Amino acid sequence: MVIVVKHMKKEYFIFVFLIFGFTCADQSCNLKDGKYKVVYDKQFSGYAESEFVIIDQTLIELKNNQKSEYKINWIAEDQFRLDPINKETDSLTSIQEELNSLGEPYYQITGCKAGDIMFEFYRNPHILINSGKLIRKD
Repeated sequence: MVIVVKHMKKEYFIFVFLIFGFTCADQSCNLKDGKYKVVYDKQFSGYAESEFVIIDQTLIELKNNQKSEYKINWIAEDQFRLDPINKETDSLTSIQEELNSLGEPYYQITGCKAGDIMFEFYRNPHILINSGKLIRKD
């Protein structure tokens, strides 16, 4: 009888561990379809908060009554770029050309907590542009 109880305790522990693991896995740091609000970290408080919607790996941002659409291009499990769907055909200024020579900007997901997704936005692996969190609104 003692052996059966010990064996049951072990199975119960494994069962609880698996359930806990699957529950935590549902709270992943993935960008899912829905509405989000961007809130920047304190050191980047000068950036205006913004909102966007994700639909089928397309990010739609409405800012200053202008709609911008981007394709979410995953470059790693926790890194992505936003590629404009309607690229402007105007020639680049010298400053824009200089910025482009520094590398393509990308987002790094650094973690998640209580449904918020923390991110860092880089020009390249050495230049941090800003950081903050994406708060899912629905």
